[in-house]
Amino acid sequence: MSHKRGALALFAPIATALLVLSACGGSGNQAADVVSSASAGTEVASSADPAMTASYPLPDCTGQDPEVCAQDGFDPSIDGFNFANWGAVGELGATEMVALFGRSTVCTPSSPAGSCTLYPAASEWMKQANESMTGGHCEGMAVMAERLFLGAAKMGDFDATAAATYDLAFENPALQKAIDLWFTTQSLPDPATAAGDFRNMAPSQIAAEIAAGFQTQQGYTIGIYSEAGGHAVTPLAVTREGDLIAISIYDNNYPGTVQRIMVDPSTETWTYAMGSTNPDMASDVWSGTTGTMDLTPMAVRDLPEYPPFAADAPKGAAKQSAKISNVLITSADPKARVGVTATVNGKKYDLSDLTVAAPAGVRARPMLAGVGFGGGESITIDTSKVKSFSVSPKVVKGSAAKTPITMSIDTPTRPRVTLRSSATEGAESAAAFAVDARGRVTVSVEPGSDSSVNISNGLNGVEFPVSSESNVEIDEGDARGVVHVSYVDEDGNVLGTYNVKNDNPDGDAVDTVVEFDPVTGKFTSRSTVIEAEDVDEEQVQAFNQHFVAGADTGADAESNAESDSGSGGSSSSKSDSGANDDSGSDSGSGAESDAGSGSGSGGASGTAAGSGAKNDPGSNSGSGVEDDPEADPGS
Repeated sequence: MSHKRGALALFAPIATALLVLSACGGSGNQAADVVSSASAGTEVASSADPAMTASYPLPDCTGQDPEVCAQDGFDPSIDGFNFANWGAVGELGATEMVALFGRSTVCTPSSPAGSCTLYPAASEWMKQANESMTGGHCEGMAVMAERLFLGAAKMGDFDATAAATYDLAFENPALQKAIDLWFTTQSLPDPATAAGDFRNMAPSQIAAEIAAGFQTQQGYTIGIYSEAGGHAVTPLAVTREGDLIAISIYDNNYPGTVQRIMVDPSTETWTYAMGSTNPDMASDVWSGTTGTMDLTPMAVRDLPEYPPFAADAPKGAAKQSAKISNVLITSADPKARVGVTATVNGKKYDLSDLTVAAPAGVRARPMLAGVGFGGGESITIDTSKVKSFSVSPKVVKGSAAKTPITMSIDTPTRPRVTLRSSATEGAESAAAFAVDARGRVTVSVEPGSDSSVNISNGLNGVEFPVSSESNVEIDEGDARGVVHVSYVDEDGNVLGTYNVKNDNPDGDAVDTVVEFDPVTGKFTSRSTVIEAEDVDEEQVQAFNQHFVAGADTGADAESNAESDSGSGGSSSSKSDSGANDDSGSDSGSGAESDAGSGSGSGGASGTAAGSGAKNDPGSNSGSGVEDDPEADPGS
């Protein structure tokens, strides 16, 4: 493919006083619910029938001054998909998890060759990531189309007969999983940080950044946000249109068409008339200013990434993640939009509202799924700046009296905590995670809600019922890797404590469901060994092809270097060099510490020296009585 190039200077002087972020309301018309012709039964997160959508002409910057016309050669009728964005639960599995995070961060040491037994924390993260796609897959489609266009992904990995992206069929399982995988990267540390930084730029600056990036094939996706939600699109040209700047895009809601985001540099505002060349006839018109548009460069999506649920403290390039708590909220309702309200130093911040400035150390990003729908919201909290905080679910829009929500918190070296509950649209929720300076998490829920909380620690994932009659407190774990989970009544009395160990004598990963009797303080449980899943190593290598700016074809697939940063709980069973480690020796304590040589995916190999000693099997000698003799309750 011959790509046209051209740098673009800043079209207009940046306003000296940027407008205060205003409520970026649309036309008031909500996205229509249409059934995809490609896959009956899945919801399309599109505002109109793609076949009826108007299209702008594809810009042609040949011979034009790059200061007024720049493009990269992307043609939606060739380089976009022939199907529209759709809403359905994602299909991430062990193969995609290994590609995202590296084998040893997600697979137990006892995993059979060619297979992966997911750590409970990795499994819980995967389930929530799949749930976040119920409203749409726009981020994944925007990224995947750009990767294929720039050669970072190969057409032959999906269909050897396809001459272009537009030839790929919706029913292609490998393609759908690839779209799912790239969708999830928006909540990972590097892409989320980059998007947050670009969100501070004025719209005309973002336009100039895109245009300049065309010259060296940097590759970007654009995120736009309004009261209706968030949406991800792929830029293909930047042109001067009188006093305005037009960012021509491939919008995956409208296959085969060219759409435009119009930027007014004099006011630093933007508008987008979705699916229409006439804003007065558009089914949705979004608008915004600084803070409601961002970019994510392709270069920050290289895999494997450092996982938010990692058991060991990050090393090398990932050390910045050591003090970061990651909060993710999603909903199984495909028509719901959910977000987070955070309380820091006694002040409450509605982070579902982009007009609200987050406190220092806190970043919020709506998950980009589909127009009028939401994939949830991702929050990062720097605990070196925010010592204690609480977060609560916020239902912005629901389709029933009670909206199902999943809210989780991940902090390196700590157990993953996942709450499944419900909340009411527009109402202040009583459900919350309250986190103190030591990292202890207290979980509370609304009266009458059917709720459960999962604690994932090393090889063990344990699900507990939660009611408004008592809170559940989860400590940070002791020196042996044992996490203590306590039921506490409103007067602060401990009703019962259950110990969640990080290891098991036979090395199996185990899911356990616990029942608690608050009258007797006793626990009963039933446990299930987690089964291994096959891993497609060729697909892992295809996903892990590194993006190289300016290359017309993707870099040779590198082997998926094991990013051995431990298990998915609060203490590691195996530790080598971290997912982004760039240096030498590494030591980790754990049930089966490995003294072998390890290699980080992001740098030079190093020697991993473990502490050798196995954890004490634990003192789970509590007041509980259990059905499973190997699952011991706490006292």
